[in-house]
Amino acid sequence: DMSFSVQVPGAGALGAGALEWSGSNLATVFAQRRNLLRPRFLGMLFELLRFNRLCTALADSGQEQALAQPLGDFLDQHGFGAAFRHWYFLPMLGCIWSCPTDQMLQFPVATMIRFCHNHGLMQVSNRPQWWTVKGGARHYVDKITAAIADKRLNTPVRRIERDPGTATAGVRITTDHGTETFDK
Repeated sequence: DMSFSVQVPGAGALGAGALEWSGSNLATVFAQRRNLLRPRFLGMLFELLRFNRLCTALADSGQEQALAQPLGDFLDQHGFGAAFRHWYFLPMLGCIWSCPTDQMLQFPVATMIRFCHNHGLMQVSNRPQWWTVKGGARHYVDKITAAIADKRLNTPVRRIERDPGTATAGVRITTDHGTETFDK
Protein backbone atom coordinates (compact mmCIF):
# COMPACT_ATOMS: atom_id res chain seq x y z
CA ASP A 1 0.00 0.00 0.00
CA MET A 2 1.35 3.41 -0.93
CA SER A 3 0.23 6.33 1.23
CA PHE A 4 1.14 9.97 1.81
CA SER A 5 2.31 11.53 5.04
CA VAL A 6 4.11 14.72 6.02
CA GLN A 7 6.57 15.33 8.81
CA VAL A 8 7.87 18.87 9.31
CA PRO A 9 10.27 19.23 12.25
CA GLY A 10 9.54 22.57 13.86
CA ALA A 11 6.93 23.08 11.10
CA GLY A 12 9.57 24.82 9.03
CA ALA A 13 9.49 28.54 8.41
CA LEU A 14 5.96 28.71 9.81
CA GLY A 15 7.37 28.08 13.30
CA ALA A 16 4.37 26.16 14.58
CA GLY A 17 6.22 23.31 16.32
CA ALA A 18 6.70 19.85 14.86
CA LEU A 19 3.93 18.79 12.52
CA GLU A 20 2.94 15.32 11.37
CA TRP A 21 -0.09 14.18 9.45
CA SER A 22 -1.20 11.64 6.88
CA GLY A 23 -3.98 11.74 4.33
CA SER A 24 -5.29 8.20 4.76
CA ASN A 25 -8.33 9.02 6.91
CA LEU A 26 -9.52 11.51 9.56
CA ALA A 27 -7.69 9.64 12.32
CA THR A 28 -4.37 10.05 10.47
CA VAL A 29 -5.09 13.64 9.40
CA PHE A 30 -5.46 14.43 13.10
CA ALA A 31 -2.90 11.93 14.40
CA GLN A 32 -1.50 14.89 16.32
CA ARG A 33 -4.65 15.87 18.20
CA ARG A 34 -3.35 19.42 18.65
CA ASN A 35 -3.85 19.90 14.89
CA LEU A 36 -7.57 20.15 15.68
CA LEU A 37 -6.77 23.45 17.44
CA ARG A 38 -4.19 24.80 14.96
CA PRO A 39 -5.84 27.48 12.81
CA ARG A 40 -3.08 27.24 10.19
CA PHE A 41 -3.48 23.47 9.93
CA LEU A 42 -7.26 23.71 9.61
CA GLY A 43 -6.81 26.51 7.06
CA MET A 44 -4.42 24.28 5.11
CA LEU A 45 -7.08 21.55 4.99
CA PHE A 46 -9.70 24.01 3.70
CA GLU A 47 -7.24 25.29 1.09
CA LEU A 48 -6.53 21.69 0.06
CA LEU A 49 -10.26 21.18 -0.60
CA ARG A 50 -10.47 24.52 -2.46
CA PHE A 51 -7.39 23.63 -4.53
CA ASN A 52 -8.89 20.25 -5.46
CA ARG A 53 -12.20 21.86 -6.50
CA LEU A 54 -10.47 24.57 -8.55
CA CYS A 55 -8.10 22.21 -10.35
CA THR A 56 -10.78 19.57 -10.95
CA ALA A 57 -13.03 22.22 -12.52
CA LEU A 58 -10.14 23.38 -14.74
CA ALA A 59 -9.33 19.79 -15.78
CA ASP A 60 -12.99 18.88 -16.44
CA SER A 61 -13.48 21.98 -18.58
CA GLY A 62 -10.21 21.53 -20.50
CA GLN A 63 -9.15 25.03 -19.45
CA GLU A 64 -5.98 23.81 -17.76
CA GLN A 65 -4.28 23.52 -21.16
CA ALA A 66 -4.29 27.33 -21.40
CA LEU A 67 -2.37 27.61 -18.13
CA ALA A 68 1.31 27.75 -18.99
CA GLN A 69 2.15 29.85 -15.93
CA PRO A 70 4.47 28.44 -13.26
CA LEU A 71 2.87 26.71 -10.26
CA GLY A 72 4.19 29.36 -7.87
CA ASP A 73 2.41 32.12 -9.81
CA PHE A 74 -0.80 30.05 -9.95
CA LEU A 75 -0.73 29.54 -6.16
CA ASP A 76 -0.14 33.27 -5.62
CA GLN A 77 -2.90 34.26 -8.06
CA HIS A 78 -5.43 32.08 -6.24
CA GLY A 79 -4.31 33.09 -2.75
CA PHE A 80 -2.97 29.77 -1.47
CA GLY A 81 -0.99 30.32 1.72
CA ALA A 82 2.33 29.17 3.09
CA ALA A 83 0.84 26.37 5.21
CA PHE A 84 -0.84 24.85 2.13
CA ARG A 85 2.39 25.09 0.15
CA HIS A 86 4.76 23.73 2.78
CA TRP A 87 2.55 21.28 4.65
CA TYR A 88 0.76 19.71 1.66
CA PHE A 89 1.42 20.90 -1.89
CA LEU A 90 5.22 20.84 -2.08
CA PRO A 91 5.63 17.62 -0.04
CA MET A 92 3.03 15.88 -2.22
CA LEU A 93 4.60 16.95 -5.51
CA GLY A 94 8.06 16.29 -4.10
CA CYS A 95 7.01 12.67 -3.50
CA ILE A 96 5.69 12.35 -7.02
CA TRP A 97 8.40 14.08 -9.04
CA SER A 98 11.48 13.96 -6.77
CA CYS A 99 12.21 17.57 -7.60
CA PRO A 100 13.56 20.44 -5.45
CA THR A 101 10.75 22.77 -4.40
CA ASP A 102 12.19 25.88 -6.06
CA GLN A 103 12.19 24.02 -9.39
CA MET A 104 8.75 22.59 -8.71
CA LEU A 105 7.25 26.05 -8.32
CA GLN A 106 8.46 26.82 -11.87
CA PHE A 107 6.71 23.73 -13.28
CA PRO A 108 3.80 24.49 -15.69
CA VAL A 109 0.50 24.41 -13.85
CA ALA A 110 -1.30 22.64 -16.74
CA THR A 111 1.00 19.62 -16.51
CA MET A 112 0.47 19.32 -12.75
CA ILE A 113 -3.31 19.61 -13.04
CA ARG A 114 -3.57 17.01 -15.80
CA PHE A 115 -1.27 14.56 -13.98
CA CYS A 116 -3.03 14.89 -10.62
CA HIS A 117 -6.48 14.74 -12.22
CA ASN A 118 -5.63 11.65 -14.28
CA HIS A 119 -4.24 9.86 -11.22
CA GLY A 120 -7.12 10.66 -8.86
CA LEU A 121 -4.97 12.85 -6.62
CA MET A 122 -7.49 15.70 -6.46
CA GLN A 123 -10.21 13.85 -4.67
CA VAL A 124 -10.49 13.28 -0.94
CA SER A 125 -12.86 10.31 -1.03
CA ASN A 126 -12.93 7.35 -3.40
CA ARG A 127 -9.26 7.78 -4.18
CA PRO A 128 -7.66 5.02 -6.21
CA GLN A 129 -5.65 2.44 -4.33
CA TRP A 130 -1.98 2.76 -5.20
CA TRP A 131 0.49 -0.03 -4.66
CA THR A 132 4.25 -0.18 -4.69
CA VAL A 133 6.05 -2.56 -7.01
CA LYS A 134 7.91 -5.37 -5.27
CA GLY A 135 11.58 -4.71 -5.88
CA GLY A 136 10.91 -1.11 -6.95
CA ALA A 137 10.29 0.71 -10.20
CA ARG A 138 13.51 -0.77 -11.61
CA HIS A 139 11.35 -3.68 -12.83
CA TYR A 140 9.50 -1.33 -15.20
CA VAL A 141 12.77 -0.04 -16.62
CA ASP A 142 14.15 -3.57 -17.10
CA LYS A 143 10.97 -4.68 -18.87
CA ILE A 144 10.95 -1.66 -21.21
CA THR A 145 14.66 -1.80 -22.07
CA ALA A 146 14.54 -5.56 -22.73
CA ALA A 147 12.51 -4.82 -25.89
CA ILE A 148 14.92 -2.14 -27.17
CA ALA A 149 17.67 -3.48 -29.38
CA ASP A 150 19.66 -0.24 -29.60
CA LYS A 151 19.63 1.01 -26.02
CA ARG A 152 22.02 3.61 -24.69
CA LEU A 153 22.43 2.97 -20.99
CA ASN A 154 24.61 5.12 -18.74
CA THR A 155 24.97 7.72 -21.49
CA PRO A 156 24.33 11.24 -20.20
CA VAL A 157 22.32 13.41 -22.59
CA ARG A 158 23.98 16.81 -22.94
CA ARG A 159 21.49 18.52 -25.24
CA ILE A 160 18.13 17.92 -26.94
CA GLU A 161 16.88 20.23 -29.67
CA ARG A 162 14.18 20.14 -32.30
CA ASP A 163 15.45 19.72 -35.84
CA PRO A 164 13.11 21.72 -38.08
CA GLY A 165 15.41 20.95 -41.03
CA THR A 166 14.16 17.36 -41.26
CA ALA A 167 11.00 16.49 -43.17
CA THR A 168 9.34 15.05 -40.05
CA ALA A 169 10.61 17.65 -37.56
CA GLY A 170 12.67 15.23 -35.51
CA VAL A 171 15.12 15.93 -32.71
CA ARG A 172 18.87 16.07 -32.34
CA ILE A 173 20.29 14.45 -29.24
CA THR A 174 23.84 15.15 -28.14
CA THR A 175 25.66 12.82 -25.75
CA ASP A 176 29.31 12.37 -24.85
CA HIS A 177 29.51 10.05 -27.88
CA GLY A 178 28.30 12.61 -30.43
CA THR A 179 25.07 13.93 -31.95
CA GLU A 180 22.34 11.89 -33.61
CA THR A 181 19.12 12.97 -35.34
CA PHE A 182 15.90 11.06 -34.77
CA ASP A 183 12.83 11.55 -36.96
CA LYS A 184 9.31 11.35 -35.57
